[in-house]
Amino acid sequence: MAEWTLWLLILCRTAAFVGTAPLFSMRGWPMMAKVGFAAMLALAVLPSVRATVPSPWTDPGSFVLDALRESVTGFALGFIATLLFSAVSIAGGVTDLQSGFGMGGWFEPGFNSGGVLSGVLQTLFMLYFLGVGGLDGWVLVILHSYQWVGVGAVGWPHGAADGLGQLLDLATTLAVELCAPLMVALLLTDLTLAFISRSAPQLNVFVAGLPAKLLVMWLLLAMAMPATTYAFGQVFQQIFQATDAWLHAVGG
Repeated sequence: MAEWTLWLLILCRTAAFVGTAPLFSMRGWPMMAKVGFAAMLALAVLPSVRATVPSPWTDPGSFVLDALRESVTGFALGFIATLLFSAVSIAGGVTDLQSGFGMGGWFEPGFNSGGVLSGVLQTLFMLYFLGVGGLDGWVLVILHSYQWVGVGAVGWPHGAADGLGQLLDLATTLAVELCAPLMVALLLTDLTLAFISRSAPQLNVFVAGLPAKLLVMWLLLAMAMPATTYAFGQVFQQIFQATDAWLHAVGG
């Protein structure tokens, strides 16, 4: 019975993490697959965890409190990963707005395409993440989390507000590093089109400029793919460094 109770508490952490972490929380995954994966992950973690947990029959209050703490730990780990993962979509969204791909929402507010380049960058980063063993890294995050934060041992870390601000700053910095080359190229393209419109007023710059900007964007994206891959590697490293730093801060 004690192992069953411990497994339930571990399941709270793994289920919260699977429900909020990137890739795991995608809508393409069936709900039963997510629940089954969280249950199997909790079963894999169970032999390495040694803890005395309250019984849900004799001490239901303490059991519920520990379950809430475990859920908070899983949610926090998933939130940190999602926050840094979103740097890729932020970079794509900003570039879509500058290149013209984001104009669909202006003319049709109900048109929720999410942006063309944003979807391309997210897909490329997901492939990179899977290719370098990102899913294995998620599993290791859960396995190693109990080395620092035991069952029901999560607390409010010192300087949590400053840490959240640093995470937001880091996500913004990573997004700028990803989209800066494309934004500079599109800005230079706009300036070139502005000079052309001054020298040839009869040319409809709006009609001719949009295909030119799209051509420049795709050509530069293809040429800058090595640099984009390097930026993906930086995002990948920062995701796991941030989760590791949070576990150290909470676990002391």
